[in-house]
Amino acid sequence: LYERILSYSSKIVDRHIAVSEYTSTLLNQKSNIPYDKIDVIYNFVDRGKYNKSRLKSFDSCLSTEIDKDNFRVGFAGRLENRKGWKSVISAAKQNKGIQFLVSGSGSSEKKLVREDELTENLHYFGFLEDVRMLFANIDCFLLPSHWDPSPMVLYEVQSCGIPLICTDVKSIDEIVEPGENALTYPRRDIDVLSEKLIRLRQD
Repeated sequence: LYERILSYSSKIVDRHIAVSEYTSTLLNQKSNIPYDKIDVIYNFVDRGKYNKSRLKSFDSCLSTEIDKDNFRVGFAGRLENRKGWKSVISAAKQNKGIQFLVSGSGSSEKKLVREDELTENLHYFGFLEDVRMLFANIDCFLLPSHWDPSPMVLYEVQSCGIPLICTDVKSIDEIVEPGENALTYPRRDIDVLSEKLIRLRQD
């Protein structure tokens, strides 16, 4: 239905905005929108709001249960399958010496609450009004999306100078440079993800 709406709208609008080249390709292939009617404009953030110095005021906002002497990995996003949140759980179970801090809400929230109760190194904080509360308490951010057109949290994390590990899926691979501003891994590959986590922890 969504694709049909887009296809129809092409007859009455002058331009379509895509947030990545891959999204532009999907608009063309699935909704028959001509490329000459599509402009690619990547997402962006307010760097005055998302930067290292602003994080200091959020340092004590989360639970005292967090072991700040341990390596801490964060995830924030909608708790839907395409966001890859289950990879965070699998990584936590496979890397007991690393703390995993999770924020978000969605259809899988109850499942995550149960996992939080069963997994000692997993901490679920529900939905946070300001994601910087999470950013201020992590050493690394994990973006395990199976598909994502142009996730805002990626821009926010990079603007704050937080090390990033993410999947090498379409759209995201347009924004990051492996080994330069992120470590990447194939989606759902927890073994490779664990290798990246250990590498970053040792660095």
